[in-house]
Amino acid sequence: MHLYRSLCLLLPLGGLSLCADAQHTTVLKGKVHGRDSKAIYLMLPNQSVRSAKNVEIPIRDGRFEYKMTAGHLQAYELIFKEEADVGTYRSIIFFPDSAVVNFDLYTMEEADNNVVTGGRVNRDYYKMDAFQESVFQRIRDDIFSQEHSLKDQHRFFRLYMTHYSEKP
Repeated sequence: MHLYRSLCLLLPLGGLSLCADAQHTTVLKGKVHGRDSKAIYLMLPNQSVRSAKNVEIPIRDGRFEYKMTAGHLQAYELIFKEEADVGTYRSIIFFPDSAVVNFDLYTMEEADNNVVTGGRVNRDYYKMDAFQESVFQRIRDDIFSQEHSLKDQHRFFRLYMTHYSEKP
């Protein structure tokens, strides 16, 4: 009886753990606007741009498509190869939580116009990102404006210089 009860408890848990690591496939489909990019990297956010593990996805006629397999839900990044090559880039974050994730991607200067659609997690992530931007952008702009004003008046480092340049 004790063995039967233990099995009844453990079998469903074992089945859940098998489902947690189940592989699923997501197709990444993208349109690239206003740039003549030839490739885009697919990578994990904590991975180096120079890593051999990065997948290089070709871009042909301003479009790309790639079928990826993920073991569990986590964030991924897309980075344009030419931006990574010069060391200055804006990554595009996405989550492969649906069968298809679509991208409309623009130049670095117009990267705020990038659109990622497909899946609830992507929708919620970009909704939260837009909310944060709406709340904190004005505050950041005010701080940067004050900083630039103080620097223009040569007053930004004055307290530091006064305090630390005095000799005992």
